[in-house]
Amino acid sequence: MYPNNSYQSLLSQLTANLQPKRRVFVSYHHQDQTAVDSFRDTFSNVYEVFSDSSLDRLIDSNDTDYVNRTISENYITGTSITIVLCGLDTWKRKYVDWEIHSTLDRNHALLGVVLPHVVPVLRNG
Repeated sequence: MYPNNSYQSLLSQLTANLQPKRRVFVSYHHQDQTAVDSFRDTFSNVYEVFSDSSLDRLIDSNDTDYVNRTISENYITGTSITIVLCGLDTWKRKYVDWEIHSTLDRNHALLGVVLPHVVPVLRNG
């Protein structure tokens, strides 16, 4: 009834319907965009584990309270976890700090993931 390649497609559709995707906020330093794109593609598109609710651009304001409120209300709300993708300079980014703060204020889960290109640097000290 179905050609072989359609079985995989049918199985994927059935599996996707059994387990709802989690809405996830991914926090990162834009310097690591290539690694972040790979992470998103793998876990959001290939494995369909989550749906990404991250910022698509910086919020154009110097008002820290406004930026924090916008991140919290428009991006963190509705998610259950924030995944912080940790590159070499992620710790320096104020947006990452604000995103973590908003996540913790909402009592959402927080997970840090060290990006693969950082591991050799950590090992070599």
